[in-house]
Amino acid sequence: MPDHGEPLAEVVGEPPVGLLVPNQDPQTAKDWSLVLASQGMSSRSVLRDGRLVLEVGHGQIDAARTTIERYLRENPVVPDAEPAPEPETDAVAWAGPLFGIAILATFAATGGRELSPELFDRANADAARILAGQWWRCVTALCLHSDLPHALGNALVGSYLVHAVCRQLGSGLGIAAILSSGALGNAINAYAYTSGHLSVGASTAVFGAIGVLAGCAATRPRTATRQRPRWVPFAAGLGLLAMLGTSGVRVDIWAHFFGLLAGCGIGASVGTWIARNGSGGLSSIAQWAFGVGAIAVLVECWTIALAR
Repeated sequence: MPDHGEPLAEVVGEPPVGLLVPNQDPQTAKDWSLVLASQGMSSRSVLRDGRLVLEVGHGQIDAARTTIERYLRENPVVPDAEPAPEPETDAVAWAGPLFGIAILATFAATGGRELSPELFDRANADAARILAGQWWRCVTALCLHSDLPHALGNALVGSYLVHAVCRQLGSGLGIAAILSSGALGNAINAYAYTSGHLSVGASTAVFGAIGVLAGCAATRPRTATRQRPRWVPFAAGLGLLAMLGTSGVRVDIWAHFFGLLAGCGIGASVGTWIARNGSGGLSSIAQWAFGVGAIAVLVECWTIALAR
């Protein structure tokens, strides 16, 4: 971890003199050398008595120090101070596998579109009916799959992504974020089509999970070793969409895209909150509240769908 507590210690002795590089970090020495070069000062990195020193020309030490001080003021860097990941709780460890099991169990119970046409008619994401007020379809449609390949694919990929989200956010908040992303993605998809469009499948929520991860990654504070642009995680999410969500029979590309988009928004919001309050800001009681709340919404939506 680079330590900038004493970044401009001067090494004095026989010319040429120089600046002591913090933590003997070659990248820092390279950055400082480029900054000095932009001001017309030459420099080179050398080892003196086991210490990395950026040597400057005789008589340039004061100007070099002033230039680097200004550079550090204009380009503040947050030190790497992220704690080591805490051991997974049982809830986090089981969140991914339980997601996959739930998808496969639901498919086994429904038998797919061919065997349960009435159930699919009650619970699919029918754009016209959603816009007419049947909002619960945005949630119930996530639990249905037309055939085994779709169910199996979402179970396998979804298990990994759900685990990744819950490891970052906690099991309760993670499940709530993924469910919200999937439901919001279906709602936006309905508004985009307005009518004549039906869809089912957990893939909208699966791509929502990718969006949550991208949004959280984009809002992490920049550190001395993490300087990538904010748009990189979003671009990575679009890349995964292109690879995983645009091919195959009866693939709803726009539902995948809107799930990803909704997840990015939710992930960015949650990530911003975590950046301000710390990863430990959410208590175990709050995690339970989010988790129970998400399950309660799912149960309520299915209760409404089956009662009609």
